[in-house]
Amino acid sequence: MARIHFKHADAKRIFDLAVEHKQEVCFVKDDGIYLMVPNMKGIDPDANDHGISVVYAHGADPKQDEDCWETARFLAGGDDFGETFDETLVAKLQKQIADDALKYFVVDLKPETMQFVSSDRLV
Repeated sequence: MARIHFKHADAKRIFDLAVEHKQEVCFVKDDGIYLMVPNMKGIDPDANDHGISVVYAHGADPKQDEDCWETARFLAGGDDFGETFDETLVAKLQKQIADDALKYFVVDLKPETMQFVSSDRLV
């Protein structure tokens, strides 16, 4: 099982944006590992040039982590993927990570399932 960590504040911002604007969230592994909300052009000032709001997992940001591809491959395997979290799941996750005292939103990734937990440390 791999544990993929996102900074709590980053994940919270993504889930808050998605709930506020009735959007899905995508969990993606390609050039790194990240959470994204599409269709944010003109809404989120931090959205990229394609209008997508993105936050990268700890150690898996190609702009900041020299070994991000190796880290992403170690954590999530060699194949690229994208999982869409529908609005119902996004709303549940937003409530789960409402506690600002937490430091990380964690995706426990298994071959056939994933679970979501919050943590105050990298584990």
